[in-house]
Amino acid sequence: MLLSRTALFLSWVVRRCALDRNPLRRRSDRVQAGLTALAAFMVLLAGPLVAWPVAQSAHRDAVRTVEWQRQHRFPVDATLVQDAAWHIEQTGNVRPSLTPARWTAPDGTVRTGMVNAPQGRLAGSVVMIWTDDHGSLAPPPGRRPPWWDAVLAGLMTMLAVTVLTGGIRRFVLKRMKRRQLERWQLEWLLIEPRWSGR
Repeated sequence: MLLSRTALFLSWVVRRCALDRNPLRRRSDRVQAGLTALAAFMVLLAGPLVAWPVAQSAHRDAVRTVEWQRQHRFPVDATLVQDAAWHIEQTGNVRPSLTPARWTAPDGTVRTGMVNAPQGRLAGSVVMIWTDDHGSLAPPPGRRPPWWDAVLAGLMTMLAVTVLTGGIRRFVLKRMKRRQLERWQLEWLLIEPRWSGR
């Protein structure tokens, strides 16, 4: 049973790839099938071969970025100097408002600036902020794990290889189709008068 199904599948693949000896197959049919098989081979083989080093490089860069941020980003408690105002956007969403605050930088100097504070916080309340080595406000370190960047880079590379290969295949097949139509038109101009009697 399994053997007969395997034989059926292989014969289907041979027919689809135009590898059988069907006399009705034109040369262009065989070229088109070969081009499709080559494109599939390129996507399945070249895609992973290109995606793997790209994913490794993205992972290395992400690990380096996480390490750098771990050494150069510091959580600091900032004391609000004024009450946090309510900020309502036109859409009706309430978001943290910029409020004056004071904090001590990692080097011990006192800094002041505008920080995001949740609505309703009173002066003297403490909010956590992130600073760089010099005590200036900085975005918080990324929370995404490095492997995620690697997976994303690998998938995007595979997608790019697939789109590029598919685009080249489509371009070549379009040119072939145009040539076929031109040839058929020429043959029709030669045969039609004999066939129709005009």
